[in-house]
Amino acid sequence: MAYKTFEENLSWQKSQDLIINLFTVFKNCEENWVKDDLLTKALDSANFIAKGHENNDPEEYVKCLNLAKDKLTQCRSMLSIAEKLKLCNANQTELLQVKINDASRLIFGLSKKIKERV
Repeated sequence: MAYKTFEENLSWQKSQDLIINLFTVFKNCEENWVKDDLLTKALDSANFIAKGHENNDPEEYVKCLNLAKDKLTQCRSMLSIAEKLKLCNANQTELLQVKINDASRLIFGLSKKIKERV
């Protein structure tokens, strides 16, 4: 792979940025189930990217990347619910959706490159 460590992987870095942004937006949220679910999904995404990178099997890496992307999709869904519950505002939602979409696109692109090499 082009990255020696998962920390160098831009999709992992974007997922990590998302976690920090989610924490900042929801740190004072009294609805812990929303905050915890969003943070867990974002953390799972970053962790699947890391796990896939550490695995020497390209097919397993792609599976992990697909799981990471799925977690971001779930995060997007939860974020829409959070906005409807008025736990965050439209501007915060838009910013976070951009972060999610950026990470998702990078994961998709990495997955596509790995598939081409196999």
